Amino acid sequence: MNAAVLIVVFFTVRENIGLGTIVNMVCVGYIADLLCWIVLEVLGLKAGLFLRIVFMLIGTLFASFGCALYMEAHLGIAPYDSVAFVVTKVTKERISFRLARVMSDVTVVCIGVIFCLAAHNPVGEILGLGTIVNAFCNGPLIQFFRGKITKR
Repeated sequence: MNAAVLIVVFFTVRENIGLGTIVNMVCVGYIADLLCWIVLEVLGLKAGLFLRIVFMLIGTLFASFGCALYMEAHLGIAPYDSVAFVVTKVTKERISFRLARVMSDVTVVCIGVIFCLAAHNPVGEILGLGTIVNAFCNGPLIQFFRGKITKR
């Protein structure tokens, strides 16, 4: 899927492709798996519902800030993160980055739910509060942080 999106990015917002694109495509999943393994298996951390919600909210803020940082570094953006830029460019900025990102995130969540249902799996396996919060908040938060970073 990343390869297909990368082709679209190549023909629309080529300036988003760089070293960061490759690093993101190859490394982010492995790093996330490593961190989950360290927290859950090595450290054996267990958290109740309240702490999990706090961690989710803090994680959403940090992830959005991190996206804004690496986007504003102009060293390349992951194909998925470039989708909002494609939408913004194709619509001649009639759709803002913030809305385009929400639209792409919600679309991906819906596709995931459809595939989950098609596989006869419980939707709760892939759809939770964190998924919904991220789908609706990443775009506005990334745009907020990008605005703060570029003012410096």
